[in-house]
Amino acid sequence: MVSISKIAYNFFFIYWAKVGILVFFAKEKTFYFLEFPKYLKIKYFYN
Repeated sequence: MVSISKIAYNFFFIYWAKVGILVFFAKEKTFYFLEFPKYLKIKYFYN
């Protein structure tokens, strides 16, 4: 059960992350075009 719930959690997290990114890019293209790479660096290098 733990592994199944983990897979489901990861799937939904990735899915909503993609949806969120698309919505944010649609709303504020310029800001996220400039800031999102910085956010990714912070998220993956300092996590």
